[in-house]
Amino acid sequence: MQKTVKLLAALLAVQLVLAVSMSFSAPDLAAARPNTPLLNLGGHTPDRLEIDGPDQQHLLLAKHDKLWVLPDTENFPADQSKVEHLISLLQGLRRGFAVATTAGAQKRFKVSDTHYERKLVLAGDGSTLATLYLGTSPGVRRVHARTAKDDAVYTTQLGTYDVPLSAENWEDKALLHLPAADIEQIDLAGLDLSRLPSSASTANKTGAPGADRPWTAKGLPDGEALNQAHTADLVQEVATLNFASVLGSKALPGYALQAPQLTFKVERKNGSTLSYRLGRRGQEKDYVLKVSNRPEYFRLTGASGDALIKAAGRDQLVSARAAPDKTPSTQPASSAGAGHPPQARAHGNS
Repeated sequence: MQKTVKLLAALLAVQLVLAVSMSFSAPDLAAARPNTPLLNLGGHTPDRLEIDGPDQQHLLLAKHDKLWVLPDTENFPADQSKVEHLISLLQGLRRGFAVATTAGAQKRFKVSDTHYERKLVLAGDGSTLATLYLGTSPGVRRVHARTAKDDAVYTTQLGTYDVPLSAENWEDKALLHLPAADIEQIDLAGLDLSRLPSSASTANKTGAPGADRPWTAKGLPDGEALNQAHTADLVQEVATLNFASVLGSKALPGYALQAPQLTFKVERKNGSTLSYRLGRRGQEKDYVLKVSNRPEYFRLTGASGDALIKAAGRDQLVSARAAPDKTPSTQPASSAGAGHPPQARAHGNS
């Protein structure tokens, strides 16, 4: 009996020694309690965001004159809401329970210093605020993540698709948009379109004066009339022109703008004029657009370019004028005197 007690006591002592030694050798995760912010920016606001991916892919976003731009694309404006949304997502990430803590696990989950799906570096005021690694995905809108200051790997509510590496995914696609009511004239080949003068009756219900004012075309021959509905479609196409990507500020022979598919000018309310040239890129199915107020050349998809060319077609904008109704009146002749009393008869006994 005494031997058994001594043996149990010895085993207990070994367990206590192991427990104490593990408490000193195991990673200290006490500072990384669950449900705490994954990133600590120290109260600073990021003004620079670097995104790296596999195969030395790199993207840089930075603030210039208080706006997010793409420095590697000649400071082209970025989609402000998209960048701010990503930063808001990153600041809102919370720790769960760590799924791993070892260096081997970091490589397995692709969040190590050298093996990752995304490496995000947030900087502000000239210094690095935080570095985040994104790796494998355990499910929809979930990704394994680790910060540079933490050995632990966590599962976060984010996706690598929230952090694209292509510059065209961050470009401000609405840069060429115009308010439709701001377009006063459109000068096409053979057609000079202009809005009729505004009046109180033509201010639309949304409060945008003149957005629904009818259009007129100068010099249309007799028998032709401007199609108001199709003209409104053209105005909408021009006002909401979206591009697919920025091609840079250098003109290339393949852009075919020396013999463009379409040219037109737009005069705005403030009197400024914008010139548009659209060319088809060689054997490609897409188009190149040059607008006079921007130094860049823009790539338009085939569908966007085709829609603009179709909307600007004369066969769309001009239709035969309806002939006046020359049907003879069928009004009975007797009706001409309708409403008048018949002549009084002479009275025989006056």
